[in-house]
Amino acid sequence: IGTSNCTVTVTDEFGLFSNAVFSVIVKAPSPTINPIPDQIIKPGEPRVINIEAQDPTNTSGLKLQLLSAPSFVTLTDNGNGKATLVIAPSSNETQGGRVNITVTNEFGISASAGFNIQLAKTVNITSVSYSKPNLFIAGSGFLGNKIIIQVNGKDASSNLVRQFDTSLTLTGTKKKLNLTNGPNQVNIIIDGIIS
Repeated sequence: IGTSNCTVTVTDEFGLFSNAVFSVIVKAPSPTINPIPDQIIKPGEPRVINIEAQDPTNTSGLKLQLLSAPSFVTLTDNGNGKATLVIAPSSNETQGGRVNITVTNEFGISASAGFNIQLAKTVNITSVSYSKPNLFIAGSGFLGNKIIIQVNGKDASSNLVRQFDTSLTLTGTKKKLNLTNGPNQVNIIIDGIIS
């Protein structure tokens, strides 16, 4: 790997000759990063991904680094083509993004790989209260195309009168809403995502 200067001399039977000088440049092949599939991550649930890179010249000293990523992504280079990537979106995060990683060998030759992060929608219930005739549910992620509200295992969605991203209001008697005098279990399913 490197540059060599070569001289070729051609001589005929009369002693006449000609020289040609040229350079041969041998470059090291690029290292590679194992493919990383796109990730769908639920906010508040960190994920750790092991990253591996190889160099066809079998050189040691591969260095991995993050070129660009959302703020909730970190990379720790463990040396020799291995790294740990942590994706840890907080429950307040609403947008994913693109992650780009580069590997560089000891000759300064680098290669990049990337993948996308999509944040999965979350549905969270923070409180539920009943004040005749309304059942009020507070939380987040309550907007969507299809909503199912279960109270103690029974679908009470037909009693929904108001729907916002942070609150739901159902109207009806305790019996109609399937409420009991003791503890009650409320589940919300929005577009297939369960609270």
